Amino acid sequence: MIKTLTIYVLILIPQLVFAQKSTYINTVDTTTASQYNLKEVTIVSRKEGRDLFDLPISSSQMNSRQLKLSTINNIKDFALSIPNMFMPDYGTKLTSPIYIRGIGSRINSPSVGLYVDGIPYFEKSAFDFEFSDISSIEVLRGPQGTLYGRNTMGGIVNVTTKSPLIHEGTTVSATGGNKGVAKASISDYRKITDHFGYGILGYYQHNDGFFYNETLSDFSDRLNSGGGRIKLSYQKGRHEFHIVSNLEYSDQSGYPYMLLDTKTMNTTDVNYNRESLYRRLLNSNGISYIYTSPKITLTSRTSHQFSRDHQGIDQDFSPSDNYYINQKEHQNMLTEEIEIRQTKSSRLNWLVGTSVFYQNLNRNVKMDYFTKNFLTDKQYDTPRYGAAIYGQATIDRLFTKNLSLTIGLRYDFEKAEMTYLFNQIDSAASLEKDKFTNKLTHKQLSPKVALQYNIERYGNLYTTLTKGYKAGGFNTSFITDEEKSFLPEFSWNYEIGTKFSLLETKLSGSFALFFIDWEDQQVNQPLSTGTGQLIKNAAKSQSKGFEVSLAYQVFNRFNLAIDYGYTDAKFIDYIAGKNKDYSNNKLPHVPEQTVSVRMDYTFMSNNSRIYDYITLAVQSNGVGGLYWNDKNIAQQDFYNLLNARASITKKNVTIATWAKNITNKKYQAYYFEALGNSFVQEGRPFTIGVDLSISF
Repeated sequence: MIKTLTIYVLILIPQLVFAQKSTYINTVDTTTASQYNLKEVTIVSRKEGRDLFDLPISSSQMNSRQLKLSTINNIKDFALSIPNMFMPDYGTKLTSPIYIRGIGSRINSPSVGLYVDGIPYFEKSAFDFEFSDISSIEVLRGPQGTLYGRNTMGGIVNVTTKSPLIHEGTTVSATGGNKGVAKASISDYRKITDHFGYGILGYYQHNDGFFYNETLSDFSDRLNSGGGRIKLSYQKGRHEFHIVSNLEYSDQSGYPYMLLDTKTMNTTDVNYNRESLYRRLLNSNGISYIYTSPKITLTSRTSHQFSRDHQGIDQDFSPSDNYYINQKEHQNMLTEEIEIRQTKSSRLNWLVGTSVFYQNLNRNVKMDYFTKNFLTDKQYDTPRYGAAIYGQATIDRLFTKNLSLTIGLRYDFEKAEMTYLFNQIDSAASLEKDKFTNKLTHKQLSPKVALQYNIERYGNLYTTLTKGYKAGGFNTSFITDEEKSFLPEFSWNYEIGTKFSLLETKLSGSFALFFIDWEDQQVNQPLSTGTGQLIKNAAKSQSKGFEVSLAYQVFNRFNLAIDYGYTDAKFIDYIAGKNKDYSNNKLPHVPEQTVSVRMDYTFMSNNSRIYDYITLAVQSNGVGGLYWNDKNIAQQDFYNLLNARASITKKNVTIATWAKNITNKKYQAYYFEALGNSFVQEGRPFTIGVDLSISF
């Protein structure tokens, strides 16, 4: 009934529009104008200071309007719209890895970088945060280590929040929906003087959960979270300062895992006897200073991130009292980055920089063995620090006026240490089982070469060769000494592509063809006990495929965007153990295809008493097929999710109705094996809601 009602609403709104005696105008207000056209978006690279459209990089961008039309509230929603980008849902915000072109990491440091207002996020437990007052997001595919931070083998996601020097006003918004979905937020952006402004944001969100736990007689994935942001900006003459502080607290029930019968492919209900949870406090702070002279631009970025979280999980996922894990983590991270680049574009454009970081991660893991009447207490103290020097130069008008050459190089130095203490505790005593300190040192040069040919008024052609690198690290679960740590991984990335703008900029798009040659890939393997995961290095892997993006303004106020990605990622040489030859198997967690189709249409009026404009948006996202493990015996076929949104605006008030997974498609959001059983988490079912927004 709810799905039918949603469809009726989406059909009736345009009929109401045409029933009004409206006079349509040929131009659209800038608040509703299409931003799909790449030349109109002009999202500028944070590093090079140039339009991303003009750089030899496979990239995707979305602005605040596109995020709103697609009802994107977090990075997992956002990933569905980007070609060859995928984020499995592991049940909470704790594990939120990003995969781009098959490159990603589930249980250690991420292989894709995330920056929010220039603040780097080193831990993927911080990746899943609320998207509030986002100005734009850009995704750069392929290794970005030449200019960006460590461990960016797969690419970079840059998030930029609204600036008080650009946006002004107060906005109050509220959301309500089925499954107890609720959200409220308020923001205020003001320019106190011509040079100084502030932005303040606060929000709270809740849902009752989507999957019911039969044993606990309650939903297994409730969410309560809240947070805020303060942003101060000053710009006068050659000087520019920005200070930003983000705070978020999340309280989740989690891990709605269902037992899967691999023969019939039927699942049971969520059915375990101890509440599983994830609670996280995340605070990110950054200070940026930019000095611009006629010749050079100097940028300094200082950031600090603190996180504290607690995971509790019924490890056997059954009504029996067998195992339960409590894990607590504290992270402190400090980074400093200084860059100097040429201010005005000339034949030679250059950038040099240096960065340093310090990260201390403390983890305490306690596992109760109820049937054996003891618990294990493991403590990990993992400080890590590093430094990098990098530079990049582009020579334009090389031999001809349209050809340019880019050369980049980065040198990384990194040291890490893990102090480990393992105690076994029962009613009688505490027994020390193991204690050691391990150290690692990594040094690496990462080059990049790119050729680009500009086609005047139409776009460009480019080809790149880049080396990707990700540091090694320590396992938190292991049996033998060899399993205590793992080595760095490396890749050579070959890419050719084009970006174009045609039909007087009404049609724009890009195409990229890539090949990745991978050495010592860091792969996840289950412990021989079946109660944990560790990382080992596979000998050789390859990933190849392509991406295509098209954005077309069909006619005034009607926009169409299509993004498609194809990835064929395989182990070339991988012997995981005795009788475990996974060579030529597909890499797990890598969809072969990703596709996103988005349409929106805006109805305008200049004399209606009911509305000023109405916008309808429909989005279809497809993912699959993919394998869930190295053995390639668990698979999710290609599936498609249909979302829609309809909004009506009168002056400063907007009311919208939205729906996600309208067809109530059932699919596996995650699969794993533990204790001889197979478990799945299903994707979220059909949800529907209403948004109300008032601006002053």
